[in-house]
Amino acid sequence: MARRTVGNVIPCIGIFLLIYTYFGPYFPLGLGHSGFSLARIAESFFLSGDGILGGLTNIFASYILIFVILGAFMEVSGCGKVFVDLAYAITGRRTGGPGLASVITSALFGTVSGSAVANVVVDGVYTIPLMKRMGYPAHFAGAVEAAASTGGQFMPPVMGAAAFLLAEISGTPYVQVIKIAAIPACLYFASVGVIIYLEAVKRGLKGMPASELPSIREVIKGIHLLLPIPILIALLAMDFTPFVAAFYTICATVVVSWFRKGSRMGFPKIITALVEGARSSITVGAIVGVLGIVMGACSLTGLPNYFNQFVVFLSGGHLFLLICLIIIAGLFIGMGLPTTPSYVILVILAVPAMIKLGVVPLTAHLLAFWVAVQSNVTPPVALAAIAASAIAKSDPWKTGWTAAKLASWVYLMPFLFIYTSILNVGWNFNFILTVIDACIALVAWGAAFEGYLLKETVWYERLGLFAAALGLLHEGIVTDILGAAIFALIIVIQKVSIARQKKAVFKVPSA
Repeated sequence: MARRTVGNVIPCIGIFLLIYTYFGPYFPLGLGHSGFSLARIAESFFLSGDGILGGLTNIFASYILIFVILGAFMEVSGCGKVFVDLAYAITGRRTGGPGLASVITSALFGTVSGSAVANVVVDGVYTIPLMKRMGYPAHFAGAVEAAASTGGQFMPPVMGAAAFLLAEISGTPYVQVIKIAAIPACLYFASVGVIIYLEAVKRGLKGMPASELPSIREVIKGIHLLLPIPILIALLAMDFTPFVAAFYTICATVVVSWFRKGSRMGFPKIITALVEGARSSITVGAIVGVLGIVMGACSLTGLPNYFNQFVVFLSGGHLFLLICLIIIAGLFIGMGLPTTPSYVILVILAVPAMIKLGVVPLTAHLLAFWVAVQSNVTPPVALAAIAASAIAKSDPWKTGWTAAKLASWVYLMPFLFIYTSILNVGWNFNFILTVIDACIALVAWGAAFEGYLLKETVWYERLGLFAAALGLLHEGIVTDILGAAIFALIIVIQKVSIARQKKAVFKVPSA
């Protein structure tokens, strides 16, 4: 089933671990173990809580399935079109309007989807052609959609199947996961939006004509279709279980669709939503089954213990190096795997190593989740970028690297989880200061990557912007002041340079 729904990579991993479990004594490099009989393997895989019918399958049946169906209902109801229209009504006239609309649309659609590729396919057919028509290069238009859609997996309340696994495996209430995930998700979208805006300014790209934008009146006509999202959040906040909250939200989606004649979900649309939800659940269900084999094999053979010792040895016990190694491992693991299996494998192989070095379990799981998501935009595979390049008719390789640049904040966030107060949600001084610093830093970071702030940067300004961003992201009053001072100095230098250029242009030569 997994081979037919998601390709060859995931089944091959499951088959390899089956072979490893049986032929353990013959494996070299310290990977060997005593081996197990077929009867013992079958018993472990089918009758234990770590096997095919164990905890992962329970999570799929209890949480993931109902949210997959909820996403299908909201798509069929026309919620996706409302997201697009709302985004264009807000940003369409501004510089870089189509690109910024892609960011907002992906953030909104991500609240109910949780799949980067699905986000690209649904939004990209609208946003990518418009970006190309407004002057964006094809590869950049595709990269914008890929980077923005990848952020949809970070955006609560629905963050994809991996988020439900994160909540259950880490023993954290899903509402708490939503609470601490919201700020990092918003910062990610802001970082993508800054780079898109700077690119548009640098290229002189203007907004769309008002005649091509949806009017506020048209958007308001469909705004009722967004009501299920606050209903879902409210139900979760009232301590309803995710399954019950999602069920009531599905019912609410059907009810609110009847507020206007043009959006009503009749019997055929309800059947269509159920069919689409069932089709999507088959893919996730097949993956979960193979992941049960992965977890069963790892539990039986003790493979994670070997990997943890190996990773800690390579890092020399330094947490910073360990995070770098996990990010690199995540890139390789994510080359052929979607987010959910990538996350589960990282949980098995990497999370215990982080906990061993003193990382809080929930922080370690969130870090693994972000690392698992990054493969959507990181070449050579970059599934979201490939999907976007197909719509943009651009070079997948070029699109992937541009998407990685736009989504560069995804590589910084794991370090922020460890070294800052970004996850300590509350109205305390440290948290508020961290968020303010991060907002300034993402502007400096985007300008450094794009090579443009108020005007094109020279090499020393670019280095200064990188230094300013890193200084602001490092928690501490001294580094904050230095980072802010460097950033302010570069702004002053660029303003003075612009003023001199204007003066030179308008200066009248003497006789």
